[in-house]
Amino acid sequence: MVDYGPLTMSRFPAILAPLSVFQTLLSMLRTNRIANEISDFILFLIKCQVISGPEQVHLIGFGLGAHAAGTVGRTVKQSDGRNVGRITGLDPFPFRRVSLDPRDATFVDVTNTAIGRYSLRRRGHVQFYLNGGGPSQPNCPRFPTSKLSNSVKKSISADSE
Repeated sequence: MVDYGPLTMSRFPAILAPLSVFQTLLSMLRTNRIANEISDFILFLIKCQVISGPEQVHLIGFGLGAHAAGTVGRTVKQSDGRNVGRITGLDPFPFRRVSLDPRDATFVDVTNTAIGRYSLRRRGHVQFYLNGGGPSQPNCPRFPTSKLSNSVKKSISADSE
């Protein structure tokens, strides 16, 4: 698991928290840097014969992380000539410059929890809309994305132990 939160943290004082657009822009700008580090690590694992090829890799990304996973897939293919095996995008952030795409891996699946203007764009070989992708999910209160992100992290950590 790659926690790139520290790379996207703002150094702005708390009083400027309403200007969270800067936080989002900072995260977007650093997505390629993060993806390049992950790509280098995958290529290192192949070179050291820890894995036989990128086909054995399954990348899972949430929000901007879904697009970072797509960038990793493209970068690995440019360097190695072979596709990453699978990418799972969870609620890909509406990002125009670099975007998760079905060509980024042998198989790309995307799960959306809400239908929006950007979630209708085909980003994977298959696209899932939980509960029809309504504006809110049943029994799911609206809360800040950071709390959602933390609960997803805890869930993934618990599943992998």
